[in-house]
Amino acid sequence: QGSHALRMLLESHTIQNSILYKVRGDAGNDVQEQRQVMASLCHRIGHLYERQRDLEKAITYYNKAVETNEGHEASLVALAKIHLSMGELDLCQQKCLTLLRIHTAHEEATILLA
Repeated sequence: QGSHALRMLLESHTIQNSILYKVRGDAGNDVQEQRQVMASLCHRIGHLYERQRDLEKAITYYNKAVETNEGHEASLVALAKIHLSMGELDLCQQKCLTLLRIHTAHEEATILLA
């Protein structure tokens, strides 16, 4: 079931990428809405890869979510936790500090930094 869901999400990612390409020059909320959809898709894909223990791909997709929507908190938290689990404390701290810039009272970021 996980591989089927992953395939479907990857297909959706490809479609969403083409939608973003088409609306990139538009004014208004369309671009921002489509970027949020893309960030959400990337986060879901990252989560599935993380559940499969493919941390490199999970990191790639969580990073794509953050690149698409800089304030994607769920992806920043996931990245911080993965980096912490891999002993990459500087990267964990960097993600937590980014979270705290977005949301000064972010509880998970504060706990991860402790």
